[in-house]
Amino acid sequence: MRVLFITPRFEKIAGEGLYAVNLAHALVDAGIDVHVLTIQKNRFVHFKIDRVHEVNLINVSQEQKQNVITMNYYSIMAKIFLENILITLRFDCIHIHNIHQYFTLSSIVSLKNHKIPIVMTIHDYKVLCGNAGFFSNRTNRPCINCLKGRPYHALLERCKDGSFIKSFGTWLQMEMWRYVDFVKSVTYFHVGSEFVYNLLNKNTSFDGKLKLIRLPYFRKEDVNLNAAEENRIGYIGRFVPHKGIGIFAESVKELNVPIHIYGDGPEKGIALKILKDKQNVFFHGWQGRENIYKTLNLGSIVIVPYLTFETFCYVVLEAMMSGCCVIASNRGAIGEFIKDGVNGILINDPKPGGFRQAVIELLANPAEILSIGTNASKIDQDLMGIKEHAEEVARLYYSALQRKSL
Repeated sequence: MRVLFITPRFEKIAGEGLYAVNLAHALVDAGIDVHVLTIQKNRFVHFKIDRVHEVNLINVSQEQKQNVITMNYYSIMAKIFLENILITLRFDCIHIHNIHQYFTLSSIVSLKNHKIPIVMTIHDYKVLCGNAGFFSNRTNRPCINCLKGRPYHALLERCKDGSFIKSFGTWLQMEMWRYVDFVKSVTYFHVGSEFVYNLLNKNTSFDGKLKLIRLPYFRKEDVNLNAAEENRIGYIGRFVPHKGIGIFAESVKELNVPIHIYGDGPEKGIALKILKDKQNVFFHGWQGRENIYKTLNLGSIVIVPYLTFETFCYVVLEAMMSGCCVIASNRGAIGEFIKDGVNGILINDPKPGGFRQAVIELLANPAEILSIGTNASKIDQDLMGIKEHAEEVARLYYSALQRKSL
């Protein structure tokens, strides 16, 4: 079987990029021919993964000057590049790992014309929500008004930064998707958590198309379960409203233990202002997973104050597998990992006071931090590894191919 991945990100950092890389390698190990279409430095790139996981470059597009139209609505270059691939090679299945940036409506139309079975992994809620996270930037709260497929709520809610113009843009994008009947063109939607499966099933247009295969864990080396000499507190994620960097900063600003912050984004200034002149706070920017978990391991507390309905959350999973005591918002699929008080702490109302109190109580009882972290490190026992997961995904490809031929 030959499969084409379409993914804006193909990198071992986080989210769909991390998943796509690991899945591609595991599928190749299982005997599937995997090609990847992604974008790097404003150029569309097509390559094949070989048996030793090396990248074999096939073609690169000219540089595309990105603007609002080409990134979010219609990219002629993406269409031309994809068409050339589909005409040159025969694919048994297409696997989409997000298409709403760079590949846009133009790629959807091309895929429909070629009538190849499509599997799409739900990494966010863009297929129904113009703001991608069932989240309103205006209120900083979850919003599922568009769950039933009525994106005009974006205009009423002004969910994109409280701006009517930006919210109009998200509404227009979703209306274009509805016009080409994108949901109907996808053979199966792969969801990686029970939460997402149950949520999207409330929309009847997904009837029979949702397939639950829980996302896997990734582990390359043994976890260091030697407790650090000192307790540390960490934050890992983008500095955007729905990731709660401001909540984190307010939660820890009065603490004197080492605080390590990994990530970057437009709200960095908020965190810097709240934590200014704090000598125990370290901003590391984006770092690889290995560097992060050399610092944050058993004896560390990782705060995850996310505000959206997380579809899976590798930040929580990988922090737990590294022996960290995770304090997280009880949002989306996060509650599928954490048993409150056993292998982590859940905060039902994600506000600074709740996180602050939980941290203070833990710091007063270091033995509990170690106990929770040790229990957390065993979370992989409840999940599939990438090899078994890839076998399940491969079966989904064959099912999609069979369904398309009927």
